[in-house]
Amino acid sequence: MPRLDTHDLSRLPVRPVRGRPSPTYRTHDPGDATASREAPLPRQWKQITSVIAEVPGVVMDIEGRDLELRFQGDESRFVLRAPDEDPVELASLELFGNERLGIRAVHALVDLFGPMEITIGEYVDVIDGKEPAEVVDERHREDLHKRATAMLDAWKEYDAKTGSLFHQVQGVLDARRRTEAEAQPTRMIVAFAMVVIGCFLLLLLSR
Repeated sequence: MPRLDTHDLSRLPVRPVRGRPSPTYRTHDPGDATASREAPLPRQWKQITSVIAEVPGVVMDIEGRDLELRFQGDESRFVLRAPDEDPVELASLELFGNERLGIRAVHALVDLFGPMEITIGEYVDVIDGKEPAEVVDERHREDLHKRATAMLDAWKEYDAKTGSLFHQVQGVLDARRRTEAEAQPTRMIVAFAMVVIGCFLLLLLSR
């Protein structure tokens, strides 16, 4: 059976969640067992493709038991892979690629498999269909922004304590440039003197 290439796509693990843990968004250890979980009923591949086909604003292609989503006019990819035979267990589905597309696909699958937890890198969230996929997407983007800001603040704090490595390196390069610039006139004078001496010697020898 043909399969789509996913070697350059990151996995997006999902697992069932019965009931909505509080708060909706949390960054707990993905191995946390406090949330009640129960395997949902398996579904037919046709049912899965049908609900995802209803996701607005995306283009869907199917290759065997692989389903690919793209935003219109965008090269970002999301691939959902199912085993070769029906019925399909949620645990047997593999999700790869763009997290924004993944959030929308999982949101559509709630109708079949119930509430699910999705893990995107260090980010963990629950998708249960009680809020639009765009809200979950925005929450994830805000988390990325907070993490990036925290990393930048940590670097600034380190920089203030130890001095900027960049400025230190830049200082060395600037000093080298100044040395080379100062040495350049000296080289020109020496070269000119050698030319003058050579001409004088030639004049003497020609007499």
